[in-house]
Amino acid sequence: MKTNSELKALYQNCRLGLEIEEHRVTATGHLSQTPYPGHFGSRQSHPYFQSDFGESQSELVTGVFTSTQALMQQLTALQTIWRQALPAGEQIWPFSMPPNLTENEQHHIREHFGRPAYQAYRDYLKTHYALSQSLTTGVHVNFSLPATLDLPVAAHNALYFKIAQSFVSYRWLLTYLFGASPNAAPSHLSALSSALKAPVRSIRNSQFGFTNAVTETIPYTSLAAHVQALDHAVTQGDLYSPHEFYGPVRLKGPAAISDLLTQPIDHLECRVLDLDPFSANGIDQTTVEFLRLLLVFGSQQPAKTAAELAQMQQWNRDVALEHPLSSSQFAAPAEQVLAQLATFAQQIDAPAAAQAVANMQQRARHPALTPSARIITTAANWQALGCQLGQQHQHTALQQTWLEVWQAQQIPPAVQQLLALAYRRGITVVAWQATTGTLTLAYQGQQAHFSATTQGLYPLTSVQGDQPELEQQLQAAFQTLPPLDCTTNPAAD
Repeated sequence: MKTNSELKALYQNCRLGLEIEEHRVTATGHLSQTPYPGHFGSRQSHPYFQSDFGESQSELVTGVFTSTQALMQQLTALQTIWRQALPAGEQIWPFSMPPNLTENEQHHIREHFGRPAYQAYRDYLKTHYALSQSLTTGVHVNFSLPATLDLPVAAHNALYFKIAQSFVSYRWLLTYLFGASPNAAPSHLSALSSALKAPVRSIRNSQFGFTNAVTETIPYTSLAAHVQALDHAVTQGDLYSPHEFYGPVRLKGPAAISDLLTQPIDHLECRVLDLDPFSANGIDQTTVEFLRLLLVFGSQQPAKTAAELAQMQQWNRDVALEHPLSSSQFAAPAEQVLAQLATFAQQIDAPAAAQAVANMQQRARHPALTPSARIITTAANWQALGCQLGQQHQHTALQQTWLEVWQAQQIPPAVQQLLALAYRRGITVVAWQATTGTLTLAYQGQQAHFSATTQGLYPLTSVQGDQPELEQQLQAAFQTLPPLDCTTNPAAD
């Protein structure tokens, strides 16, 4: 048991990152059939912008931060850059469940893919999963222990697994609080159960969602049991690779699965969140604050038995299929857990987390405040709502200036457009030092520093349009950077 000061340090210095999966769609809610924007560079190496199973299925990846505010500011910047780069008439689909797909659209998705390096795995997925399942999107939260926490490998990995196991055991609560996939399109429902005729809390987190039979057999009872079962499933060909393990938490680190027992785990990838359609970012800061607290809280929880984990897994299945407006059958244990989290937030002096818990307590007491309930009460047709929300978020992004995005970080207008261009071009933003007015960027192992005090260097107020002189500066600093007008080499993706 750690002291309150040690837990406070763990909470303040742990690092979080986000991966947001989302689809490009037309204004009428059809998946985009335009190619992936080539001017963003190769998806194989881009640190911020990737794509997934479908060419319309983009993935925005943030860096890792100890500050929740800085994390959300970067996510806002990435979402703004991505939306402003979309062709006219396109927007982002706000839901995890894809829109309805006609036969012609399904054929187009199957036949068009621009990442040769991943073609074999994609072909495998096409033969093993319904198309709509592979097109389901969500939010991944990446959690890392503090960089200054120096533990032997065994203790380091044991702490990571303890947090992972605790997180898995509370999945049912997260499905209640953040479930946002109450409906599915007809093209998706045709492959699912009649149990989904009425709205539910989260199709994605149910047994009809983003999972597979093998994943359900990989235990979280102990690190050794988890690693051995996952390694066996891949070795025997039951899973194509660790990428096909769709469990609620992935242990990320060494390339070889078995090395997770002897080499340090790098981070946890928590994979249970639906997209929040009411947030332009797909997730809001209150949710991130709550998850940060829950993960650190897990470091103090006792180990769960196989029976307890099986019970919690069944609870999640039950919660996922409850009607969004009904009181959960697990309302009492939800209140108990949230009360414990409220006490924990006070113990470690985390006011932002305490406020997030208070907000979640209101959701626990009032189901109408949950995302799925808000979806079904806002509009009778959820796909029409998706078009409406997508249009609203797109309009906001097109009106956004970088002064609004980065004003809290004290980034002067003289730096903002260069920063936006670096994000788009796949140049890693290392740091902005407000005290010295220095922006540090990195590309392919090389670092370069840009001063905000150079007169006339960064004339900008809005993201609209790239200033040629900024691109020239990047080309001069990073000589291996492909020219801006160079189309992406498909083989490099």
